[in-house]
Amino acid sequence: GIADTERIGITGVSYGGFMSAWAVTQTRRFAASIPLSCVSNQLSHYYSANIRRFDELWVGASPREDAAAYLACSPVQFVDGATTPTLLISGDGDHITPPGQAIEMYQALVEVGCPTELVIYPREGHYVLEWEHQHDFFARILGWFDRWLRDRPG
Repeated sequence: GIADTERIGITGVSYGGFMSAWAVTQTRRFAASIPLSCVSNQLSHYYSANIRRFDELWVGASPREDAAAYLACSPVQFVDGATTPTLLISGDGDHITPPGQAIEMYQALVEVGCPTELVIYPREGHYVLEWEHQHDFFARILGWFDRWLRDRPG
């Protein structure tokens, strides 16, 4: 009785971005999602990011030892049936969760017909720091949730 179950959104940055991407592939509970600096493909992330050791600890092996384990926890592998409107945001200089991760998720969601948008900020890393970008960043977040959560039936 605390939350309107028809107007629940999810967002997060980094691991929270991964969870926001994962959620849209696992449930229809959320009316909108905004993964920020997300990981969408654990296998390609391992080979493109600067935190390989973290990936090995999180997955429990290297991709050479168990590539299937990396794919089993990759949101892009489970987009079939995804319907949650998803706004993906990344920085083009992010070495922790490179923008290719957001691009992969974006393309996978587009392929299955899920409403999605992608924003990649130039000169930004894992967080959006430039004032002009921050202004746009927060306006987009508010706009996305306003668009998909405000006037839903319920």
